[in-house]
Amino acid sequence: MVVAVPFAPGADRADVSVRVTNRRGVKSPPARIYRTYVAPIGDLYVLAVAVADYDDDRLDLMSPLKDARGVLARFAAEGGRTYRTVHTRSIGLPGDVDVSAAALEEARVTFLSKAGRGDTIIVFVAGHGVEHETGGWYFLTSNATPDRPFPGVPRQTLKRLVLGEGLQAARRVLFIDSCHAGEEFRPGTRGVGVDDAFEQEDVDAAYAEGSGVYIVAASSANGVARETADHGVFTRALLD
Repeated sequence: MVVAVPFAPGADRADVSVRVTNRRGVKSPPARIYRTYVAPIGDLYVLAVAVADYDDDRLDLMSPLKDARGVLARFAAEGGRTYRTVHTRSIGLPGDVDVSAAALEEARVTFLSKAGRGDTIIVFVAGHGVEHETGGWYFLTSNATPDRPFPGVPRQTLKRLVLGEGLQAARRVLFIDSCHAGEEFRPGTRGVGVDDAFEQEDVDAAYAEGSGVYIVAASSANGVARETADHGVFTRALLD
């Protein structure tokens, strides 16, 4: 049984006393429950990107579209709770524009940049990721292949969704459910991959304020990301 206990106007703490009566009318000793109201911390901007259908049918995946929908729905449920309002956008789902570097850049400028300093940005990406022999990592778009990944989205373009200029949100997270998505960490980065576009002093300042930028990958630089007919294994863990 679930009982909703409203907070008094202006109060941030509820003190509830509960007693249980059995069928014989015997009452239990009172149990006191304390709950503290935590106000939403601002708006949440969620961008979900997925590629499952490739021109080369051998590359087709089962779960990225389900993954993207699941992530959007899960975070949307936090509207009015953890976050004041949840704003969502997707790229690659039916009815959306196709995934491309240009589409991601447009989403960064027209959607993610709307997040204010007190807001949070979450970007979720699901599909194939490959490390090309030239040393560059690419997220494969529908017209790309492991042998020819160049029409895809390079790593730096993905990272611009949380590190690019014009972004104000203090909290930004990039989730990548792809193979070979991890990077080696530079010493002193505390788990955040840092490059020239985001200097170490910026990382330190973000941590000092209790906020920051996080990139969370489903696999190491040499690892693979698994999927099932339901969800990618990484995404399933994220949703749980």
